Amino acid sequence: MGHTLKNGHFDEDTGERFTQVDFPDNPNEATLWINLEAFKTVQKYGEFWYPIPNVRFLDGTRFYEYLYAWLFGFEDRSGKWPTYHKSPNEAWQGGLDQEGNRIGWRAVLQPEHNYLFTMPLARTPYYANAMKSLVRDTFVHHTKRDGEPVGVTPHSLRHMLSDHLDEAGITKEELDSFSYVLHHTPEVHNRHYVYRNNQKKISHAVKRMN
Repeated sequence: MGHTLKNGHFDEDTGERFTQVDFPDNPNEATLWINLEAFKTVQKYGEFWYPIPNVRFLDGTRFYEYLYAWLFGFEDRSGKWPTYHKSPNEAWQGGLDQEGNRIGWRAVLQPEHNYLFTMPLARTPYYANAMKSLVRDTFVHHTKRDGEPVGVTPHSLRHMLSDHLDEAGITKEELDSFSYVLHHTPEVHNRHYVYRNNQKKISHAVKRMN
C-alpha cells in the first residue's frame, strides 16, 4: 500500500509525472492505481501503471467503498455506506484498536506485513500460490453448478481473455492495447494466447465468468 497501490494523478499537461497523495476520507474522491515498478517484468517491459476502476454495483455501492471498509472500516449496521469513513458513530462496524480507534477489517486479522491482502490465520500475504488457489477454487465453486467443475488458474484466465477478445473481433488498436496490458506484442498474443480448439474445455468457466 502506497508502493504498488497508489492514490494520485498524472500531470494534466504532459501526462508523464505522477503525483502521489494520501488516501482521502471520501473513497469516491480517490483515484487508485496499480504501479509495477519493482517487479521482474519491469526489466523487460518498463514501469507499468494501471487504473483501478471504481465499479458501481447493482445495489449502488462502489468498489472503492469496499476497499476502504477493508483498509479503514467503513460500513454501518443498517447496510448504508456513509460518505466518510471517519465518524464517532458507535453503530459503525469494523474493528477497534486498544485505544478505541476505528480500524478496517484487514487490521482485525492482525497482518504482519504491509501488503493489501492477508491470509486470515497465518497473518502472511497472499503469495502467488495462495492467489492461484483462490482463483481456481472460485471458478470450481461457481462452475460446478453447471456441470463438471472447471478449475481456472490466473494463467488460464489470460488464455480465456485473449480467446474472448479474438472472437469479439476487436480492432487493431484494441488488440495493441490489450497486448500491452498483458505484456505481450500482438504477434505473441496471437501465437501463444489464442486457442480456438479449447472452447469446449473452458466453455462453462467462460459462461460463468461472463
